[in-house]
Amino acid sequence: MRVPSDPNDYLVISENGVVKLYNITESGDQIYSKDLDIAPDALLAEDKAQLEEGIILEELAALLEDYTS
Repeated sequence: MRVPSDPNDYLVISENGVVKLYNITESGDQIYSKDLDIAPDALLAEDKAQLEEGIILEELAALLEDYTS
């Protein structure tokens, strides 16, 4: 997982089979936002592994489109 460079980044991570979204604050804290409608078990092994490690994003739209379509 890369280190966030912008306080407006998001962390998307799979925890206990649920994909969760966190906002990253200016101080680097991760604030839970919501559960995402992504089923980790339906993803390719590589994508699932990335989610288990956590993915830091500046923008969510592309990831959500990739994982939900």
